[in-house]
Amino acid sequence: MASFDQFPALVCKGCSWPIPLPAAVHPDTSEGQGLWPMGGSRRNFLCPACRHVYEYSAQDIQFMPAQTDPRRANTPYNVVYIRLRCNVQGCAYLFRIRTLMAFDKDPHKEAPVILASSHAHAIVCGNGHILNGPIVPYGFAFDVQVDEEWEVGKGVAIGSSTLTATIRSDAIAV
Repeated sequence: MASFDQFPALVCKGCSWPIPLPAAVHPDTSEGQGLWPMGGSRRNFLCPACRHVYEYSAQDIQFMPAQTDPRRANTPYNVVYIRLRCNVQGCAYLFRIRTLMAFDKDPHKEAPVILASSHAHAIVCGNGHILNGPIVPYGFAFDVQVDEEWEVGKGVAIGSSTLTATIRSDAIAV
């Protein structure tokens, strides 16, 4: 159970940086301590710090100390997703990659920058094809949307408080 000086996050499997998560709109109370959305247990997340993409599940959620929160103080954040076509010829499935983005950033302008420096680690399309290595848009470029499975334009609410903290000096502001 979280205290008011903690926030829920995924810990990047590459660099160990926390990826804070807003509250799920329709939480699955049987998984992830009620912090993970219903309708699927695995999701691909891109770490804003190292730009590596890994697959995560509700069991990967950890409560982190507030002083490790990489978000800018008083700035709301969204989970956004970038959809890319599978790079296997003839496959019509899409990869969906989520990341945390400041509310004041334009996802359509940020996505090309994010993709240009991103690296996938065994993420799987709906047909079972595996993407490893640099992420290159294939076919149509990409599609970017705010992921409405998580609360939109809010900080991470725990109880009735919203936690804010200053960004660590070595963090990459997203």
